[in-house]
Amino acid sequence: MDVQASGYHEHLPESKEPITTESRVTIAGGVAGAMVFAIAFITSMTRVLEDATKLHDVFLSTPNVILLAFFGFLFAASVIMTRRALRAPSRIRDPEAFQARLSSSETLIGRDADLRELETACIDHHEVHLVGEDGVGKTSLIQALVARLKARGRLTPVYVGTLSGDFIKAPADRLREQLRHVLPLDDRHNLPDDTRSLILKVRDVTGATPLLIFDHVDAYTLEHHQRLVDANGDPVSPQRLTADNSFWAMIESQLSDREIHVMFASCSPFTRLTSEAFEFSLHRLTLDDVTFFLRNRPAEDGSVAGADRGWIDLAETVIRDLADDERIVPRQFINALSEVARLPRLTAGEYEISGGLRGLAAKMIDREINETARTRHVDVAALRQAIRAVGAGQQPALDAGLASAFADLERAGLLARTLANGRVSWRPVDSFVEAGIDQIGASLHRWGRVLETHSARHGRARGLGWWTSLLPVSAQIVLAGARLRPRLQ
Repeated sequence: MDVQASGYHEHLPESKEPITTESRVTIAGGVAGAMVFAIAFITSMTRVLEDATKLHDVFLSTPNVILLAFFGFLFAASVIMTRRALRAPSRIRDPEAFQARLSSSETLIGRDADLRELETACIDHHEVHLVGEDGVGKTSLIQALVARLKARGRLTPVYVGTLSGDFIKAPADRLREQLRHVLPLDDRHNLPDDTRSLILKVRDVTGATPLLIFDHVDAYTLEHHQRLVDANGDPVSPQRLTADNSFWAMIESQLSDREIHVMFASCSPFTRLTSEAFEFSLHRLTLDDVTFFLRNRPAEDGSVAGADRGWIDLAETVIRDLADDERIVPRQFINALSEVARLPRLTAGEYEISGGLRGLAAKMIDREINETARTRHVDVAALRQAIRAVGAGQQPALDAGLASAFADLERAGLLARTLANGRVSWRPVDSFVEAGIDQIGASLHRWGRVLETHSARHGRARGLGWWTSLLPVSAQIVLAGARLRPRLQ
């Protein structure tokens, strides 16, 4: 586990958590129960003091014993309920810092072995293809690899984040720009005009073989799929690619001469330029890795206050909902956790009231839609309708404004382009976003979600669970108040 703890939580003052409406109802119930017990106890003692000779009859008669036992139980329950209600639920000390850490490459969950193996592959092989599904964490792993290689000096990493643009000129220009950044300031003058000579200059100045890292290759492939993908949907042969593109011909020549190392990162393999190319597959996270991070790390580093008062149950619920065949996609995990951090209370109940994963995804999508519509000056309803169509597997007609908005949502990690039957189409980037699309714009009242959630749980319950899944009394009281308030107003 390579999770670096930051110090943002060390000097934060403890703030008093506001008591929620449900907690107030529980406290009132506890106080009322205590008062009833006190009245019953005083009444019983008064009867005893009136006639001490009736002590045996008062305390040992069956009705009074049952009554006292019942009120004793009620008093104990009221004390427990009041104590629980007065305890503040789990909370994130600094939500902005918490979310920043989730998005940071410093937080690599369960990737220690992958990082070591990828570093070894890049050193041992001149051409490496890092392949993994959308959101599996390829870019985060690459950023950690770049930092490690810089520290050790075995190779000189040159990171190219995008190749979008002209088929030949764009990758050459992007690479030259990053090669200049690798050189010290004093060596950035009088640089050679051709890319190959510039690569060799970087090798001579740094004293290490350059590792050219081309990330997000899928966007380049989709943009030029007629020239990069054959009729069967497979990458074109290296002979066809190098004959059609002088830049990739130069890269292939340098690979053959052992002058460089190259890594391509994509969802599907790019054309293998040499016969010695090595494919490194990056898989989803295991449940154990995510469970350790969610259950233990927040309590250890102090980012979540009172982790035992709701956070642990919430973490287990989120993990259960995210898991697919005992594996979790990192980006879904990060997106879900970022939305969890926005909940009013960090409890499993609040999470379910918000609609679970679908509700969290819908909130995230709605927020991005509103921001994108405002930035691109497009109609929110039209953009929402187009996204719903994509979620239903359709391809809506996009004018210039909606096309720009879709491109922004692609950069935001909500939508993705895919190639099918020789055509580029839009799709939700993953199942987390797909599950939330049909919920966007929903105006269901918070307590309506309470009823919906508990009704579904009650319908699935069997045996003793049928009784325990009934709506809690405190929630029933608050729900009744929520219904009664507008009528009184």
